[in-house]
Amino acid sequence: MFSMNRLPLEKRTQILGLLVEGNSLRATSRLADVSINTVTKLLVDLGSVCAEYHHHNVRNLKSQRVQCDESVCCDLLVVVERPEMHDEFSAPA
Repeated sequence: MFSMNRLPLEKRTQILGLLVEGNSLRATSRLADVSINTVTKLLVDLGSVCAEYHHHNVRNLKSQRVQCDESVCCDLLVVVERPEMHDEFSAPA
């Protein structure tokens, strides 16, 4: 078994703060003095945790208006135009 280096909480917080402020991956890696691979892995891990949280906690919303960005609109357009692709974009059970 090998041991992986684990970033301290302060460093992870700094990296995520830089990303939230709009810095690029490369700028964040320079400012936080870590590898760009470290920034990318942290971002992917955060995305997985957020997706799991959202899947388990956001349910049965009664929305009157929904605003989404271009990528989501394109996904919805595919579902409307090609119903056979609906399963690909539906939420996991």
